[in-house]
Amino acid sequence: MEFATSAVGGIVADEVSNSMLVRVKRHASYILNRRKNLEDFKKKVEDLNDEREKVERAVQAAERNEEEIDARVKRWLQRVDEMLNDNAEEVKALEDQAKARCFVCCPNVKSYHQLGKKAQEHAAVVAQLLQRAHLFDRVSYPRDPELIARVPANYYDFHSRSNLLGEIMYALTNQNLKVVGLHGLPGVGKTMLVNVIAKKAWEARLFDEVVIAPVSHSPNIRDIQGDIAEQLGLRFDNVEKESRRAKLLSQRLSGGKKVLVILDDIWEKIELDDIGISLKDDKALNEKQGSIIENSGGSPIDISTGRIIILLTSRNYNVLDQMNAEMKFECRVLSQGEAMALFANIVGHASVNDPAYKPIANQLVEKCAGLPVAVSTIANALKSTSLDVWENALTQLKRSNPANIDKMDWVYSIIELSYRLLKSEEAKSLFKLCALGPASNICLPFLVRYGLGMHLFEDVLTLEQARARVHALVHKLKASSLLLSSNNVHIVKMHDLVHDVCRSIVTKETKMIVIEDDNHMRDLMRKGKFHNCTAISLPYTDVHQLPCVLESPKLKLLLLFSKVKFQLQAPEMLFEKMNDLQVLHLIGMHCPSLPSSFHSLTNLRTLCLDHCKLGKIASISNLKKLDILSFQSSEIMQLPNEIGEMTELRLLDLSDCSNLEVIPANILSKLSRLEELYMGNSFDRWDVEGNASITELRYLNHLTTLHVHVRDAQLLPEDVFPETLRRFRIFIGDIHWDWLNPQKCSRTLKLKVSTRINLDCGIRTMLRKAEELYVDELNGFQSLLYELDNTSFPDLKNLHVKSNSEIQYIINSSHGISSEAFPLVESLLLHDLVNLKKIFHGQIYSGCFSRLRRIEVRNCDSLKNLFSFSTATHFLHQLQGIEVSDCNAIVHILCADREMANQEATGAFVLGELQSITLQSLPNLVSFCFGEEKHSTSHHGQIGNTLSSVPLFAEKVFIYVIV
Repeated sequence: MEFATSAVGGIVADEVSNSMLVRVKRHASYILNRRKNLEDFKKKVEDLNDEREKVERAVQAAERNEEEIDARVKRWLQRVDEMLNDNAEEVKALEDQAKARCFVCCPNVKSYHQLGKKAQEHAAVVAQLLQRAHLFDRVSYPRDPELIARVPANYYDFHSRSNLLGEIMYALTNQNLKVVGLHGLPGVGKTMLVNVIAKKAWEARLFDEVVIAPVSHSPNIRDIQGDIAEQLGLRFDNVEKESRRAKLLSQRLSGGKKVLVILDDIWEKIELDDIGISLKDDKALNEKQGSIIENSGGSPIDISTGRIIILLTSRNYNVLDQMNAEMKFECRVLSQGEAMALFANIVGHASVNDPAYKPIANQLVEKCAGLPVAVSTIANALKSTSLDVWENALTQLKRSNPANIDKMDWVYSIIELSYRLLKSEEAKSLFKLCALGPASNICLPFLVRYGLGMHLFEDVLTLEQARARVHALVHKLKASSLLLSSNNVHIVKMHDLVHDVCRSIVTKETKMIVIEDDNHMRDLMRKGKFHNCTAISLPYTDVHQLPCVLESPKLKLLLLFSKVKFQLQAPEMLFEKMNDLQVLHLIGMHCPSLPSSFHSLTNLRTLCLDHCKLGKIASISNLKKLDILSFQSSEIMQLPNEIGEMTELRLLDLSDCSNLEVIPANILSKLSRLEELYMGNSFDRWDVEGNASITELRYLNHLTTLHVHVRDAQLLPEDVFPETLRRFRIFIGDIHWDWLNPQKCSRTLKLKVSTRINLDCGIRTMLRKAEELYVDELNGFQSLLYELDNTSFPDLKNLHVKSNSEIQYIINSSHGISSEAFPLVESLLLHDLVNLKKIFHGQIYSGCFSRLRRIEVRNCDSLKNLFSFSTATHFLHQLQGIEVSDCNAIVHILCADREMANQEATGAFVLGELQSITLQSLPNLVSFCFGEEKHSTSHHGQIGNTLSSVPLFAEKVFIYVIV
């Protein structure tokens, strides 16, 4: 027993001895390796500084483009600053302390130990920060992207839909689900429902990002990739291969965020990996993308967790099975009561309750078979019409009611009836044009160009009139539920069921043909269908080869949209027997030279060669009747001299021709009838090596639309921009401007000039007309209003002022200003104005900024407050967003002034429309509002780095809504 005890004691003593030895060695290494640890730490800090500068440059570039900085990047930069300010200073202090001890006879071993230990620990944290930086695929995304389709104002929340919506929303919170499916009849409301789901999921913050992409019966992978990428803020730039785009999209979706991807209207199985949607194990993904970096105190800095869930809609339950949907829901038809309520909400309850109308209404709704699209279509067609029209509609439906008729045939007949009830023949013609392309992407500018080329519009003499006519007709078609709005003001959509009916109508009435694939084309040719047709469309379908000759003597319109870019090439004699052709639109074609049969197109008025690879095109000048010529997004290096011979041209579109470097001098000035000239993201080499001069614009006296980029403002002569301009995007400055942002305003002016410029070169006129104004690095001005222009900017809606070291005031009333300055401005963005003292200086009239909705201020270090109470009284109640960040001098957002001091203390300010407040990196912020010390109920907002001994919000300010 005594021996065993002794043995155990020896073992324990050995273990203790070994453990102590390890600890002694570790602590000794801190002392012995202190110089090595210190050098390693300094080297890593140097690398971290370099990496921070690289990231900050990318962030500054992104902010100049009005992009949203990734939250992970912001956190990383904040942690780097903490490291460099705190931890590096600690090591420096320890190093100084250790050096000081060297001058006495006995060095301080404790100082050496602390220096070696802290240098090693902090070097590990720096290494983690460097590793984390390498995971950033990009630092920013476009601000406020249109992530989700808006739910129409006339959406009705029926009981059956509410229950289904709740079930699907609950399923989306299930961490184990990856694919959820929704099926139902066409027209039953699947697309509407997923739009509502997207909106609610986004508002409830169930996902970081929500995207919706239509698929349709002939899915185009590139289009789907493009739709998703655009909503995520991902740019493919010049990446053409689908596989490469898929890889980029997969990397973006695998960025550690929770993403809901909605693929709408799937007809058959598609491979998600081909699109770039990978459903790999989320846990493995998180381990790859996310990491925890701890500071010296052990607190976590960042951890990224990601999850992708797919929501599919389809007419076919089996397709959802094939797509491996783990939960499937059915969207059923409306009950008779719900359908009648929808009908009554559209036509008006008074009509439905009228004894003469009510029985007809009941029968009409019954014919709609519970499908919302049918109910809304017939209801909109009958709204505000007489009893005779109702009775006639019911009679027509009854006549097409054989005993064996299919339910969907009934719906077709209802939609077709709505088309028949259109009183405008022009509206009917425009509706039929919409059948020739994809249902989810009907481009209004294309409709203008087609309609003008085919003489569809009566009493239309100019492009401006044609555009106005198209918008009026589209409004009528929307009112009849035959067209739908989209998030893009230049795009409308059509319900897939309505689109089917529309194609059926054009096939019967106008002999328009939509070709689906090679077999379909061969079958049509064998039957001689092309001989009498008036329009042919290949809308991104599976056609790989065009016929040598297409004998269509009555053809008016031909659309050839290649599904694979540059795959299709027009045979030499393809157009030989199309003498009456008026509109030709080619997309994605390879045209090393124009086919010799082009000489036959003597009646052509609209020619669009978009997204094409173009070579020799000089023979295009033979098309003497051409009104509209477009090379949008095409690969073209030089515009031929012969273009100058096309003196009848009214529209020339060179937008997104990024390779276009040569436009010979005196070509543009010869196009004296030109009404619209588009050169955005295209030619900008004005007055270089025999190129066109910007002064040639002076000779275009009919120009109403101009998109142009001038890099050198000194090239601008006096009054270079025509007074006739009604729409423009004029970008001035040596910078790569972003032309891809959606055009929400029709008149945009962007200025980036480092020196004071001559405003009389036509810029002053554009300033007065602009709806959107960007001012970047425009030096030589202390006050934006009056010095830049002494008018009131009467049409301006969005004002962005950036990167200026001289501007002290946006408005300085001491110079004398109009009482209606900036009357329409809705958003005000002020970035990097280091000398800005006040936004409003002096007395401001009530008309100034009277429609302001959003204000954003960043990096304005001389600014102590945004505005005073008296200044803000006329717009404070309608503000929807306030964002203030990185402003070191800001003390209060709202401050009291003399005028307010004379008012009773009980006065309060209501922020009744406010939706968001962001106050970030404001080290001297004391409170939101100065002048009130009573505490009020706290409200949800995004507030960071605020140290205050008083309440942030006081009773002076009431905030009713924050969402």
